[in-house]
Amino acid sequence: MQVILERGDYHLTPEYFIDQTCGNCQEPNEPISATRGITISGKNISITGPVDRSAVIHTHAGYGIYIKDLENGVLENLTITGTLRDTAQMATDAAIVVSNSDVVIRNNTIRDNLGDSLLISKHISGVMGICGRENSHMQIIENDILRNSWDGIALYRDAYAEIIGNKIDGIDKSVGRLPEGGRGVAIGVTWNAKA
Repeated sequence: MQVILERGDYHLTPEYFIDQTCGNCQEPNEPISATRGITISGKNISITGPVDRSAVIHTHAGYGIYIKDLENGVLENLTITGTLRDTAQMATDAAIVVSNSDVVIRNNTIRDNLGDSLLISKHISGVMGICGRENSHMQIIENDILRNSWDGIALYRDAYAEIIGNKIDGIDKSVGRLPEGGRGVAIGVTWNAKA
């Protein structure tokens, strides 16, 4: 299935769900309460926008675009913004969360996914640009990942990613002030993940 978005703003309506696995917990089977903007599952699904990235998706959720159990997926030529911080401290909130999937993330702008500064101060963790988890295989190519409030790209739990030609900026330490770009690292690899 191919979804082609025209220039414009697309606002997702978040829904609460229980993530049955935890990307960043000592015990991976710990359920986590979170929100998701949209879930993409199945086989051979691509979502593309105009080359100038003028299709802007406002996720309004902790797991902005949640890619779960997707075989052969593509996200391309999009701007993804407005991802929020969930109240559960261990939620792996990101503009794009990939779990048990094979996906290409190419030529996107992933920006201003900051969340509520009070929650970020309380939990330390904010909102990542891209989070790969649980055996996912990703090609992350030529994206601009800017002004997010946690890591630019984070890989957990046996995820694998080829990371080529991305611009990751705005990752700075925000201590005692509103997050203006994020705390964390540009690319984080942990829990047996590889890049």
